[in-house]
Amino acid sequence: MFLDVWREKRIKRNLKEAALGYPGASPATSIQRVGLLVDTTEDVDIEALTSALSLLQKQARINVIYYVERVHKTGFPSNSTFDNRAINWQGELSNAQTDFFMNQHYDLLISYYVKALPILQFITAKANAHFKVGFPGNGTYLLNDLTIDTKPENISVFCTELKNYLKILKRIE
Repeated sequence: MFLDVWREKRIKRNLKEAALGYPGASPATSIQRVGLLVDTTEDVDIEALTSALSLLQKQARINVIYYVERVHKTGFPSNSTFDNRAINWQGELSNAQTDFFMNQHYDLLISYYVKALPILQFITAKANAHFKVGFPGNGTYLLNDLTIDTKPENISVFCTELKNYLKILKRIE
């Protein structure tokens, strides 16, 4: 539809502005809050991912939000899911779940997706986080402070590499 095309153009324009306005990683702080943005359209074991991430820092609180194709047709909790309708035709967030996720402050944001969907990139760019981690892809070099080159199915490899880099950067002990 026409509004979908308009929405995509507005998201891409807002994404470009947000990516260029990102100041980069802030000085090293300990990790207390972790934001996890997951694309459920890819084959990922979410329980294994969250349990592996909880081992990074014992006291860290993990806030997860899931991107789904249709909100009402999933087995995920409805209070932590969003779809393409979370952004209105003007390219602004118009969903309570995404608003809540975006208004939180995170020490670490993990963008666990490979496909370069504009809505996921927009949320990554606008999220309030000290340090952003993700996978390499189209345009993500502007969005993430650290990219780990592995497949999303390799959760243990991703978490091991993330832990190693966070130790090197003195964000965890």
